[in-house]
Amino acid sequence: MLYFKLPNLSTLYTVGHTQSSSPVQFVSFDQKKIAAFKGFIIEADSVDTCKQLNEAVLPHFPKDVQDIVKSDYFALVERTKNILIDRGLKKLVLSRRKPQNISTIKLGDVFFNLQRAYPEAFVYIFTYENTYWLGAFSEILGKYNKKDSTFHTMSLAGTLPLDQEWSGKEYQEQGAVTEYIQNILRDYAIEVNQSPTYSHRSGAIKHLRTDFKIKLEENQLDAIIQELHPTPAVCGHPKALCQDLIHSLENSDREFYAGYSRVETQDEIYFFVTLRCAKIYQDGAVLYVGGGITPLSDPLQEWEETEQKAQALLSHLVRI
Repeated sequence: MLYFKLPNLSTLYTVGHTQSSSPVQFVSFDQKKIAAFKGFIIEADSVDTCKQLNEAVLPHFPKDVQDIVKSDYFALVERTKNILIDRGLKKLVLSRRKPQNISTIKLGDVFFNLQRAYPEAFVYIFTYENTYWLGAFSEILGKYNKKDSTFHTMSLAGTLPLDQEWSGKEYQEQGAVTEYIQNILRDYAIEVNQSPTYSHRSGAIKHLRTDFKIKLEENQLDAIIQELHPTPAVCGHPKALCQDLIHSLENSDREFYAGYSRVETQDEIYFFVTLRCAKIYQDGAVLYVGGGITPLSDPLQEWEETEQKAQALLSHLVRI
């Protein structure tokens, strides 16, 4: 089962009518899991979809999923900062799972609520191995226009509430992502068009964002995506070392969190970063959130950032 809405469009889509190709795929962070949906992308009826989702029989909330204790998270941030300093690294992204008991979830109402709240986002719900994944986020790993051979990507990092001012920590964090993307794009194009860095709003929080555009042959698309994923915004740099550190420091599998989705339409191919997402159950949810740790990180601020990110999605789950 799959339903989704593309950024800045109101049309609801699904995949139907059997064909061998998979125009929509969700790839896990470690790329070991792929949820592939075969068929043609077709429009879905919003009323019928909402009813179907509200009547869906979801699995029960797993009792063995535990949130990390706040003091343990503080200690983990300090340990990570020491590793960064010892190894001369600029940033490592830590994630956490936040389980939340919820008495009743109306899945269809939640899904359409997210579409209204995040019109600029890729909003989706899909099933994989009897689990329901729901998410809404606007970061693109890549967007390719088949007609003019242009490839777009962005550097999106740093998180604050809307009413707070940017500091050196956020600019350093986002700058590392920007530099990483610049170096990759220069291997594929002589000319790299880059925008100024600006604030990007996502619900009640904001991020720092820089946009990029290059000319690219379609047969180079998979190669550049493999180089870009995972970006320092969800991992760190250098990539291989930071992936190893994430595996040793985090106490749970990220699954589809911080992975990416691929959506191919007639004219474009989208690659969205899978953030601001959760696994949904009939009586609860497991929210996946993270934050970039740098040598300047404050443990309390990092904790509050993950709480803010979780609340951005949780608020739509509990108010129905």
